Amino acid sequence: MKKVYEFLNKLATPLEKVIFAFAGAGMALIAVIIFIQVVFRVLGRSLSWSEEISRYIEVWIVFLTAGYALGKGQHICMDLLIHVLPKKVNFILEKVNAVICIIFAGICTYYSYLYMMSERMQMFASMNISKVWVYISMVIGFVLCIFYSVMNLTRPEGVDP
Repeated sequence: MKKVYEFLNKLATPLEKVIFAFAGAGMALIAVIIFIQVVFRVLGRSLSWSEEISRYIEVWIVFLTAGYALGKGQHICMDLLIHVLPKKVNFILEKVNAVICIIFAGICTYYSYLYMMSERMQMFASMNISKVWVYISMVIGFVLCIFYSVMNLTRPEGVDP
């Protein structure tokens, strides 16, 4: 298990750089789009696509960073038991939690893929682009959740996330 974790950890380093680059670029792009929208509204004109595209960029950011946050233990959690139970029991509960997350994210990946494929002919209201470009973020996000949950599952005792 330790070798699997080390391999996944080597993959995670460049993957995290890509996730942060996309998330940072997405946040910057949202700021620019909203600023341009404000300027156009002051001038008496409004952009029909700015709100919609900003919302979908935010969806991408959320799904890309959700797996990372899961893997690093940065999601909100109830940690009362962690402080009361022995370390060995916490280690076992962490592994059970990882298995549950893998199963849940696997199911969500499957259904988000089905949803993406069923909606692939839908187009944005203000642009002639398929909504599949938004829905694929769900699939990628849940795959990242699986990846980081497998990392949590294979993480040796005593190694921090």
